[in-house]
Amino acid sequence: MRLKVSLALGLVFASASLQAAPNVVVRWCLDDKPSFYFYNKVGTEKSEHPGLVFDLIEHLQSRLNVEIRVTRRPQSACAVLLEKGEVDAAGLLSFTPEREKVGLFPMKSGEADGDRAVIRTSYFLYAPREKPLDWDGKSLAGLKGKRLGAIDGYSIVHDLEAAGVKVETFKSLDGMITRLQKNDIDAVAVNNDMINRIKERIQLQMNDKPLKTKDYFVQLSRVFQEKYPTMPDAIWKESARFLKSPQGQTPVSKYEKLEDFP
Repeated sequence: MRLKVSLALGLVFASASLQAAPNVVVRWCLDDKPSFYFYNKVGTEKSEHPGLVFDLIEHLQSRLNVEIRVTRRPQSACAVLLEKGEVDAAGLLSFTPEREKVGLFPMKSGEADGDRAVIRTSYFLYAPREKPLDWDGKSLAGLKGKRLGAIDGYSIVHDLEAAGVKVETFKSLDGMITRLQKNDIDAVAVNNDMINRIKERIQLQMNDKPLKTKDYFVQLSRVFQEKYPTMPDAIWKESARFLKSPQGQTPVSKYEKLEDFP
């Protein structure tokens, strides 16, 4: 009798152990350049301020019982790896038709589904306070002839160039702001989460009409969807819940007190 009970308990514990062990590995590619407050520089992934994406990753591992392995590469390299199925996830990224050719976004009625985005944010024009840039907010083409700066690789560059606006791209926010303060460019087109913490200190004036408002998603590979058909939607839905949860609000509050990563 004792043998049967022991054997039964052993099977129960073994079954529980198997259920508890992650059975899905997600290979996640992140840009190797820091982007406040989403991800810090390479080598800080285990630090006190790794970036919000790493808090999201911990949340997903806990809630979905998956193991996530992060690779840091240039954003263009992440796109190549995602398209080949050599990584499973990338981002956070906004939707563009070009990016959809590379991998999957949550879609609804032919458009990216904002209800399954991690975060929504807007791009605005910032100019020196003594030389504010006037724009009516109706058409990006109305900015033709202006000298604008933007961060290389950000989707607003494509939006402005598609409207016929010439854009000078920069590798870092600091470099771009330095050129703005020297009057080498008229204004910068920047994600408001990136610059709001420093605009008062460096005396910038924001045009209150957003250039674009964008949702940011976890992008997934088609190979990953073929292997785990139900996982993409689970990841997107849980990612969308993150900022509404205490696990999401705690790091946001921490980063909102900073101008940049320490």
